[in-house]
Amino acid sequence: MKTKLVSLRVKGSALTTRSVIAAALVVLGMACLSTGPAVGAAVSDAAAATHISLLPKLALPHEPALARINGQRLSARSFTKTLTELYGMGLFNEWVQVTLLRQACAREGVHVGKSVVDAQEEKILQQFSAEHVPQGQRHAALARVLAARGTTVAQFRLELWRSAYIKALAKGHIHVTKKQIQEAYNVNFGPKVKAVDIVVGSLSDAVTVRHLIMKDHKNPEQVARAMSLNQQTAQNGGVVLIPLDNPTLPEVLLHTAARLTPGVLSPSIPINGEFHLLWLLEKIPAQKVSMNKVRPIIVKKLSLLLENQWGQREIGRLWQTAKIKINNPVLQQQYAAMRAAALAQAARNKAAQKKAAGGSKTKPQTPAAQ
Repeated sequence: MKTKLVSLRVKGSALTTRSVIAAALVVLGMACLSTGPAVGAAVSDAAAATHISLLPKLALPHEPALARINGQRLSARSFTKTLTELYGMGLFNEWVQVTLLRQACAREGVHVGKSVVDAQEEKILQQFSAEHVPQGQRHAALARVLAARGTTVAQFRLELWRSAYIKALAKGHIHVTKKQIQEAYNVNFGPKVKAVDIVVGSLSDAVTVRHLIMKDHKNPEQVARAMSLNQQTAQNGGVVLIPLDNPTLPEVLLHTAARLTPGVLSPSIPINGEFHLLWLLEKIPAQKVSMNKVRPIIVKKLSLLLENQWGQREIGRLWQTAKIKINNPVLQQQYAAMRAAALAQAARNKAAQKKAAGGSKTKPQTPAAQ
C-alpha cells in the first residue's frame, strides 16, 4: 500500500457547486462513495478482465423477449445476464453490506428510519441553498454534481443508508482520546512542508528522475506528472503537504522532508517497496491557533473518521461470519473469484506484516542517496 500524503487543495477563493458538495460529503464522512466489496474483499482482476459481449442475442422460441424489433425477438435473459456481468458485483456488494448492517441494527434493537437518511441529504442540499440555488432546483444540482463525481442519486442514497447504519451501530464503540486530539491538532496546525513528491518503483528510475531535474533542469512537477506512480498526486504535479508532526507517516519521510533545501532534490526514500523523491516548494511554519477554539471541529472530524474505520472493520467481521448463498450463476462465479482474491491478498498482507515485524528488530537503514 502506498503511503498517503496530504494533498493540496485546489486554489481559488470562490466556492463552486462541485466544491460545496465535495466539502459536504467530507463533513458527513463520505468523501469516497463506497461501491466495492467490504474490508478484506477485493474484486479479482481476472474476473474484471473476463470478455463480455454486448452483441444483442435473439430469444429462443419459448424464451421471454425483451423487445421486438421488426419482428425479431431480443433475449430478455441475455440482456439481464450482460447487465449482471457488467454491474452486478458492485451493486451486490453494496446490497450485502447494507443488509448485514441492517440485520446488525435489528439484533441490537437500533432503529434507523428513512427520516434519518432524509435529514442527512437535507444537510447537503442546504449547501446549495447557501449558493443561492433555488429550492426547486437543488435536487437537479445535486444530481449534476454527483454525475461529475461518477455516481448517481440512487448510489448516493444507498451510501447514506450505509453511513446511517454504521453511525447507529458505532455508538459506544468510538472514543476520541486527548492524544488523538493533540495529534490531529499538530497535523493540521503544526509545521508543514509543501513539496513535489515523485514516486518511482526502482532505483534506476530514481536515477532518471534525478538526471531530469538536476542535470536537464526539467520542471519537477512535469517530471512528477510523467513518471510518478502515485496517479492521484501526479495529476496535481506531485504537489503534497507533508505535516512534520504527523506520527502516521514514516519517520524516514518526515526526517528527510524536514531537512529539504531549495534547489536540491532529496535522496531516494524507500517506503513499502517504492522510492519517494522530494523537491521543496515551501516551508510552512506552525500556525498560532488556540486549541480551545478548534477542539470541537477536531473532535467532530475525528469521530467521523473513527466511525468509518470502525464500520469498515465491522462490515468485514459481519461478512466473514455471514452465510451467503447466491442463486445467480454469473454472480456466483464473480463472487467466488472475489473471495479467492481476498484470501490471496490477506495471505500477502500477513506475510508482509510478518516481514515488517522481523525487519523492525534490525537497525533501520538510511535513505539511499542517488
